[in-house]
Amino acid sequence: MNLSFRILSRFLHWFFHLLYHQLAWMYDFVAWVVSLGNWKLWIYQVIPFLQGNYILELGHGPGHLQKKLLGKNPHTFGIDASPQMGSLAHQKLQHHKKVFYGKLARARAQALPFSLQTFNTIVATFPSEYIFDPQTAGEISRTLKTDGKLVILLSVLPSGKTPAHLLIKWLFNITGQTPLPETALKQYLKPFEQNGFEVHINFIELPGGRLLIVTASRND
Repeated sequence: MNLSFRILSRFLHWFFHLLYHQLAWMYDFVAWVVSLGNWKLWIYQVIPFLQGNYILELGHGPGHLQKKLLGKNPHTFGIDASPQMGSLAHQKLQHHKKVFYGKLARARAQALPFSLQTFNTIVATFPSEYIFDPQTAGEISRTLKTDGKLVILLSVLPSGKTPAHLLIKWLFNITGQTPLPETALKQYLKPFEQNGFEVHINFIELPGGRLLIVTASRND
């Protein structure tokens, strides 16, 4: 990796950090642009993988999945470490008159504020590096029910040959949002296996890209 590539990569990571915090009000617009309008469609692909009544979303962001799930399931919860994202999600759910009080919390995935074996499913869409932290795996194991399930929309490989598609593909590659090689991915997912999960890798082909969804269930 040459120097200019490293500098650009660091700048983009810094920008996306701001986008999730101080510039959170721009998040939806930027997500729409970089996905060529497919962002919500991609996120909603996790829904068929979810099971049970009690669902926790890690990193709820501006609340799109929360809004979708709360319309059908009042036992949906979400956490996020960003106070700005918490405000956006609250506004979104309140505006649509969803029952959200007590459903969202400011917290980190490495220290979940929930009791032992609370959830049937824990889900995360496009999470940052925290998802591979052994502490995160431990907290997920602690708060999932015995027959619980973990669902992670990990990354996407944008498709298409137009200049716009090629630009987006290049941008996703720089920021680490494209799928990892399988050997590297298995290494990153080892903390879940060490916590008693059987991990499965799933690919979904959509018009806008190829999604990588990781599912994990207990093998005991």
